[in-house]
Amino acid sequence: MKPSLLIGENTHRDLSDLLIEKRRLIISGASNETAKSLLVSGILSFNPQPTILVTKDSNHTEALAHWLHFFEKEVQTLESV
Repeated sequence: MKPSLLIGENTHRDLSDLLIEKRRLIISGASNETAKSLLVSGILSFNPQPTILVTKDSNHTEALAHWLHFFEKEVQTLESV
């Protein structure tokens, strides 16, 4: 499923400019992994690039991977040592 975000043209441009300028974006306050995956997938659909997501623990990693696959994004996970 392709994500569909109605964040508006100006907001999308702001997010894209931030990614280009800072090479990082912190998404805070999204209530769960589904919401975070939807936001990340939406941003990547406009500006595809290799991305690293850092999670709190393996449960969050699994949930993010599940939803990113759902939104048709390729995912590889790395375990902390």
